[in-house]
Amino acid sequence: MLPAAAGGGDWPRWRGPGQDGISTETGLLTKWPDGGPPELWRAELGLGFSGVVVAGGNACTQLSDGKDEILVCFDAAAGTERWRTVVGKQWNNFQDANGPRATPAVDGSRIYAGSAYGAVHAFDLASGERVWSRDFVEEMGIRPPQHGYVLTPLVDGDQVYFNPGGKDGRSVVALDKGTGATVWASLDDPPAYAAPIAVAVDGRRQVVFFTAQGVVGVAAADGAELWRYPWTTSGGVNAATPVYSAPHLFIASENHGSALLKLSAAGAEEVWVGDGMQNQLSTSVLVGGNLYGFHRDFLACVGLAVGDEKWRQRGFGAGSVAVADGRLLVLGEKGQLALAEITPAGYREISRADGIVAGQRTWTVPTVAGGRLYLRDQQKLVCLDLRPTAGG
Repeated sequence: MLPAAAGGGDWPRWRGPGQDGISTETGLLTKWPDGGPPELWRAELGLGFSGVVVAGGNACTQLSDGKDEILVCFDAAAGTERWRTVVGKQWNNFQDANGPRATPAVDGSRIYAGSAYGAVHAFDLASGERVWSRDFVEEMGIRPPQHGYVLTPLVDGDQVYFNPGGKDGRSVVALDKGTGATVWASLDDPPAYAAPIAVAVDGRRQVVFFTAQGVVGVAAADGAELWRYPWTTSGGVNAATPVYSAPHLFIASENHGSALLKLSAAGAEEVWVGDGMQNQLSTSVLVGGNLYGFHRDFLACVGLAVGDEKWRQRGFGAGSVAVADGRLLVLGEKGQLALAEITPAGYREISRADGIVAGQRTWTVPTVAGGRLYLRDQQKLVCLDLRPTAGG
């Protein structure tokens, strides 16, 4: 039988269309068959932790080929490779995992990508042809942070935003997305590893950066600092993306805890500080007033309003989460894959399918688009069918 159509859209950037880890897909499998959802295709990749973005029938991610960091584009339905191009040299840190860290972003006919050594690019999505490039390390005379740059592009309006951590007011930058020219640069913060987000606060567009010194909001138009909340961790490892639900902003870091802020035109007000959701690498999702994510090596649920812990669950290590069609997708760091109910009452697993991807570090967030689930480890990319069969 042919799969029935599932409603929903693309996953064009880090954490999906709404920057929140939530897919717009509907009509997906409510329970998986034994062994997990049917496999549609798989492709060999290489080292790296970049997420998969899906737009216009394309599925794109970044990888390392042993020498260079590569941006590769596949046919999202069939898995055939359409093109690949170099974005920079391979990141090699023998105390850490190698390969690219950033997730590309699709905007219209362009795809934007950043390398671990500080180069950023715009490419034509259809052909892979380079449109423009910048090299922050070369231009600013700076060095990458300890674990390599995570220059995940944020495209918002006519600009694309990055946090290279340059000195002399060049920590965060806005580039013209069409030409790559600098629109503005601001701040003096060292870089961290979290992706920026764009939010509207009391009618004003601002970009939130989680730097090595704290979380800060700047005006999208000119980069003026609007507010700042100091938050320093060992090694400057602020890696989880801030989570915004107007007017509240949630931040978390491993071995440092978490905090909730209330944003307004007057700035940022601390609501609470706690230690029950210490996101190490992945970012929590917010559903129904509760955060679901990884508190160190535990899958956990924490209330947003006061930071109270609802439950913890072992068995996944330092994994990642996403939401699709009202259910929680959980991917453990060794390839443990589960579908669970979204409820603060406790961890309620619906289906399990371990071993579909089973790399040494399965740290990449699942992507759901077009009725398909995209998973990757450090060796391969696998596409699974989440659509119920016709008449099933």
